[in-house]
Amino acid sequence: MLRQVFNGAGTLLKFAGVNAQSRSLSTSGQMLVEKCINRVQLLGRVGRTPAQFGMDPRTTVAFSLATNRAVKVAKEDGTDELELRPCWHTINVHKPQLQEYVLKYVEKGSRLLLNGRIEYRNLTKGENAPRTIPVIVVDDMVIISSPRYGQVEESHEATAEGELEAEESPTPK
Repeated sequence: MLRQVFNGAGTLLKFAGVNAQSRSLSTSGQMLVEKCINRVQLLGRVGRTPAQFGMDPRTTVAFSLATNRAVKVAKEDGTDELELRPCWHTINVHKPQLQEYVLKYVEKGSRLLLNGRIEYRNLTKGENAPRTIPVIVVDDMVIISSPRYGQVEESHEATAEGELEAEESPTPK
């Protein structure tokens, strides 16, 4: 089954049905790629100062990021109160230029806007059963504020080629 859909710019997009057994997409001998999205956007505060792990060329910079969600909680007197509950995320940075930037400017308490994708890692500690943990792999980020620099008007974006583009550098207060 092949559907033809036009996007807003008038470009013809082709989508094919997925064969449940082989998960391959094809029509009349032509291979089509199924469109999938794995995108994560987080706005929160850094909980652990970034640290570098691994050996070149496979180093990773890792830190934790807290996001909050508001939950309505009933009080003893019958009224409701909003309570903020943190959700902790493990963040990994693989792009070398972005790693340098994170190690130089990001610290505990920094407020960040991250764009990336979610991956799952299998961990086994000792004789315990293996665990699967979600990890956010950063593609680009914006520092909203930093304990060291205060309000920062800077955006560092990693392009598809892996290059780092900076609009301006933060300056200490």
